[in-house]
Amino acid sequence: MQTRLPFFSLIRVAGDDRAAFLHGQLSNDINNLQPGSACYATYNTPKGRVIANMLVLNRGDDLLLALAADLAETVVKRLRMFVLRAKAVFEPLPDFAAACELPPQTPPHPAANPALAFAAEEQNGVWTIMLPHKGRLKIGAAADLPAYDAAAENAWNLHEIESGYPWISAATSESCVAQMLNQHTIGGVHFKKGCYPGQEIIAR
Repeated sequence: MQTRLPFFSLIRVAGDDRAAFLHGQLSNDINNLQPGSACYATYNTPKGRVIANMLVLNRGDDLLLALAADLAETVVKRLRMFVLRAKAVFEPLPDFAAACELPPQTPPHPAANPALAFAAEEQNGVWTIMLPHKGRLKIGAAADLPAYDAAAENAWNLHEIESGYPWISAATSESCVAQMLNQHTIGGVHFKKGCYPGQEIIAR
C-alpha cells in the first residue's frame, strides 16, 4: 500500500547555521540529528501553542522539513523573521513531495517510548524514513514517487490516528500545546535540549 500524500509540503533549509538556528526554534534536538536520520518536532508560539508539527530530515548537506502544505508559507515567513545574522536559508520545494508505504495488515502501533530520532535511507534521490509506527515515509522529487491513491491515503491516515500520531493543519494551528498532540510520547519534544519558543510552558 503506497500513495502520494498531498497533505505535505517540503522546505529545504541550507546554510552553515541551519542546524543551530532550527535547534533554537523547534522542540527537538536538531544540533544532534545525524545525517541519514529524521525526527519529529513542533514549532510553537511563545505561549506554547503548536503552530505546526513537522518531520525534520537531515540529508547531510541540508535539512528538509515536511509539514502541512497549508502552513508551509506561514512557517517559512515566521522563521525568516528570526534568522537575522544566522546563515540559514529557507527554500520551498514545489517539485518535491511526500509519499507513504504501509505493509499490508499493519496493526496500530502506539509509541511505547519516545523516538527522538529514527533512520532514513536514500536510494536514487528518494529518501525512505522508517517511522516509529512501522510505516515508511518517502521524500523526493514528485515525479519519482507513487501516484495518489485515495483509499491508500485513507488507510495511512487511519493508521497514524490509531497509533497516536496527529498532524496540525491551518485549521488547528495554535489550538494545542505539544502534549495534547502526543508529542512528548512519540518523541517530538526533547526535554533536555534547552530553550526554544514555548519551552517553559511545554516543560511545565
